[in-house]
Amino acid sequence: MTNKELKSVKHELWSDPVFCLDAVNKNGEALDWVNPKIITAEMCLAAIRQTGLALEYVPKAFLNEDLMLEAVKQDGFALAYVSKFQLTKAIISAAVRQNSKALQFVPDEWREEAKAIILDANQKGETHG
Repeated sequence: MTNKELKSVKHELWSDPVFCLDAVNKNGEALDWVNPKIITAEMCLAAIRQTGLALEYVPKAFLNEDLMLEAVKQDGFALAYVSKFQLTKAIISAAVRQNSKALQFVPDEWREEAKAIILDANQKGETHG
């Protein structure tokens, strides 16, 4: 389901849990269109598995370390949507291992450690980007 197709969906369908779960499985960014009253943890995880960048649309009530870790493992740039106060070494490590360019989203206080992780991963051939 493309972003153009998302825009053409009838408003009432965004309140149908079955339709919405199917939509986020096809395009994680569809989570942004789902009626917030029907969003579930399952929907959030499905969106993240489709694209880590869907983390931007996950309601705060569903954000937890496991979900954020899943997002950055799928796309290191999802680190941009992790609050500085929710960062952990595991999240940062997974993000920069998935894509070394995610370093741009690492706060200064974690930067040297993140660079060391990237260097180690590069030596082992584990990074992308």
